[in-house]
Amino acid sequence: MTCTIYILAPLIALHHLDIGWKPSDLEQREGRIIRQGNHNKKVHIFRYVTESTFDSYMWQLIENKQKFISQIMTSKAPVRSCEDVDEAALSYAEVKALATGNPAVKEKMALDVDVAKLKLLKANHMNNQYRLEDDIARNFPQQIAKLTEIIASYKADKGSTVDRISVEEFPNYTIPVISLKNQKKMVAVLEKIDAKIRTNNKINDYLSYQSSMAA
Repeated sequence: MTCTIYILAPLIALHHLDIGWKPSDLEQREGRIIRQGNHNKKVHIFRYVTESTFDSYMWQLIENKQKFISQIMTSKAPVRSCEDVDEAALSYAEVKALATGNPAVKEKMALDVDVAKLKLLKANHMNNQYRLEDDIARNFPQQIAKLTEIIASYKADKGSTVDRISVEEFPNYTIPVISLKNQKKMVAVLEKIDAKIRTNNKINDYLSYQSSMAA
């Protein structure tokens, strides 16, 4: 008898013992705990680094790769150069700064992270400004003109309907009721017509068959 245990549901903490070469490696690990079905609303992720070692270079590679991937896969700054950053890249930069062991480098990395965040906020603000200016200059006037035309056509249709049609002008029609005897006569006539149509179809099919055999 086999017993399966679902161990991903109660996870509370994740420990990165090594770095990996791709951001997807880290995302796959964290996807085991940051996922639907986890019973814990809050989880902890630990990254272990050693100061003044190769860890700093490894985290720098991860950071650069994540910057490029984020630029291609998102539309935060659709430009030809890849200069945008996201939360994952900023997190990798912070870990890289901790691994250097140099206070000056740590301070520089912290400032770089703040500057990157401010640049991102500025880019989003400028995009919103450009979108609003475009709406005011082009989209909104077009919508106003279209809606004004629709309202005018509705008013014209309403006025023409009220002027031309009134309840008093409708004549009183009486729909005659066909008796049962007449209904039976009509059915008999329709059945004869249907029989003739079927006979004609059989004749046409036979003549078509004879023509095809003669050919």
